[in-house]
Amino acid sequence: VVPNTRIVLVLTAVALLATGVEAQDFTWAERSYRNAVARYFELPEEEIAILGHWELPTEEIAVVLFMARRSGISPEALVA
Repeated sequence: VVPNTRIVLVLTAVALLATGVEAQDFTWAERSYRNAVARYFELPEEEIAILGHWELPTEEIAVVLFMARRSGISPEALVA
């Protein structure tokens, strides 16, 4: 498996796990997911948390960041 594919698979698995946990554990799972996304995209966790405040499902943050990086435009422009 190509390294990028492996990261996408891990992020997808974390997102799927986050949807199946109880409410009190969701915060931990969501935090872990955001931490993984921040590490992969080499961004501060605070920036990922800000992106999480948009009207965007948490599991789509990685998709927006990936598309922004590949297209050379800001994540804000993609979501707007």
